[in-house]
Amino acid sequence: MISGLRWTLARFPVRCDEIAAGLLGFRLPKPEPSLAWLTETWERRWSGALPISWMLKHDLSRTWVRFHSLPGSKRYADSDDEYEILLARHHQVLSELHGGSARDLLLIRTRADARGRFSASKDFRLAARTTPLWQTFLDRDDSAGDPVRWYTFVDRIAPTREALDPLLRRIADDEDRAILTNDQLDWLYAPYDGGADVIVETVDRRDQLRTRHIDWLPTGAQIYLKVEDPDLRDHLRRRGADGDMPARDVVVEILAFVNGDEGRKWVDLLPLDQREFPERRLREWTLIREVAAKPRSIIDDLADASDWCQRRLVEHAMSDLVLEELAGHGWSKRVRNAARQRLRGHSPGPL
Repeated sequence: MISGLRWTLARFPVRCDEIAAGLLGFRLPKPEPSLAWLTETWERRWSGALPISWMLKHDLSRTWVRFHSLPGSKRYADSDDEYEILLARHHQVLSELHGGSARDLLLIRTRADARGRFSASKDFRLAARTTPLWQTFLDRDDSAGDPVRWYTFVDRIAPTREALDPLLRRIADDEDRAILTNDQLDWLYAPYDGGADVIVETVDRRDQLRTRHIDWLPTGAQIYLKVEDPDLRDHLRRRGADGDMPARDVVVEILAFVNGDEGRKWVDLLPLDQREFPERRLREWTLIREVAAKPRSIIDDLADASDWCQRRLVEHAMSDLVLEELAGHGWSKRVRNAARQRLRGHSPGPL
């Protein structure tokens, strides 16, 4: 019966999805007019950024910092004790961002519905029935020409453990995605399975958060920030001079956080017989940053770019040209598929 209804409605070009959804008991959500203030505030604070949790680090990288939710950058909790550590870290940062206020937080979820109402997920249908719709916007996969419409729903949630813990646990288990913020939108908190991306308005505030929770940063960031101390830098130099292999690994981690000139100084701390891999990684980070800052064709670079480098290019690229070339000429199926996902505006998942 449903297939016959689809065929019949397909003959009529005007709002077939909406008609079918109504006949089947599900109506498309409409933006809530009372949320116009939120649109104005978002455009003032974060103009040009999409309200999609996994895109914030790309759109707002200048004042972004990432915290990992478990010691040793472990991704998933395996025990109640690890869940408690994970939740405590989330609540600590949220409390600092929200200033300990008891006012409700805004809970923003953005979901894509590319296939029409017939195949809308249960989560989408539930959100459409119970949560105000803030806005919709179109994205497009240029290679396929299929329109993708994003729906952004907004609710309020108390800043308490009772209210937040179930949500944070689902996100930690990769079962949900969301952005938390306040009415002023002067910070954005986007937890994910493994940690949280934090966006604030100024570099100074970002640096204060980063320094306060240095042990929650990704390993390489911890190392780099800690070795700014001259004594620790001298210690690293001595270890490198002694041919201590962990020192080479430390240098490789640091290259993710320094520019080319400083990276060269770190590589030069190592003995000659330990420099081959750090030299390659330095060249690759130089390419990644160059293309992210000033997009250009990378076809000629791909032959010498490792699979690791191509995966990082997918993550850091802000240009459709770069992503299209990776989608068509990346070494691995993983890289090609991830680039296609980025072109569609989707998260490619861990790379």
